[in-house]
Amino acid sequence: MDAVGRGHKFARGRELLHEIATTGVRTDLAMTCLGRLYAAGSSCTGGDMSPPYRECKFWKEKGMHETFRERDLIAPTKTELLCGLGCWLLYLSGIPELLRWLLPLLGFDLGTVKGAGLAQIAAFVLDFILILLVFRKFLWRSVRPLKGNGRLLFSGIARGLVLYWLLGYLVSLVILLLSAGMEVVADNRNNDTIVTILMNDTVPMAVSTVVLAPVTEECLVRGVLFAPLCKRKPWVAYLASTVLFGLLHVVTHYSLKSELLLMLLSFLQYLPAGIALGWVYQRTRSIWGAIALHMLINSVAVAAML
Repeated sequence: MDAVGRGHKFARGRELLHEIATTGVRTDLAMTCLGRLYAAGSSCTGGDMSPPYRECKFWKEKGMHETFRERDLIAPTKTELLCGLGCWLLYLSGIPELLRWLLPLLGFDLGTVKGAGLAQIAAFVLDFILILLVFRKFLWRSVRPLKGNGRLLFSGIARGLVLYWLLGYLVSLVILLLSAGMEVVADNRNNDTIVTILMNDTVPMAVSTVVLAPVTEECLVRGVLFAPLCKRKPWVAYLASTVLFGLLHVVTHYSLKSELLLMLLSFLQYLPAGIALGWVYQRTRSIWGAIALHMLINSVAVAAML
């Protein structure tokens, strides 16, 4: 091939490589082809490595420890983040208060197990609808890094699951030691509540726990909090999102005055999931990676409860 032909191929290779680096499409086949194009063209440039080539962060697959430093995530826009703050208010107070007022008017007794379970399922559904309305564009944009790259998604979920299990094992040892030292028995009242509702409304609660809750919680915790913080300081993103994720699952089930130790032990049980979900988000650059792992974790938990 003459110098002109190599030059044209080299220029085209740079254009395609820059497009992949900026749009997030990273299929192995495309990267291999571009590597060959670049190698063919480098002979007429003295082996110069162009900026687009260096900027393509996934030219080589990152190790698990390197992923913790990844900052290039598909994140909500500023408008979506502002709307997300409103979603947080509705999620924590607005929707629960609405159901406490509305369901008794419809004849449901919230003092019974059946009524309380219905209120919980209704809250899951309303939260899910709210999240879809506010974050539908964000969820659609988050599909982009995964198009034509199913391997990235599945390997990320698999490694995230391994990370979750390893951290879970370590945390269980810590909880065991703390329980013995404090002379208390660790429990998980959030899981106890889910089991109670599953016994009365199996299918609706299973769908809510496995499908609806992961989408809602990941958009609110990883999308609104983790993603913007991760672009600046990943360790702060992990700290804030993991603590918040744990508190969401325990704070309404324990008394801060008389059951602080029990709440602490229950809180520790959610640290492995909080870390693993953030890691998968970084690994795949898509909130769908975290959602998928969250669904898988909840599926295993629900299957064990039934």
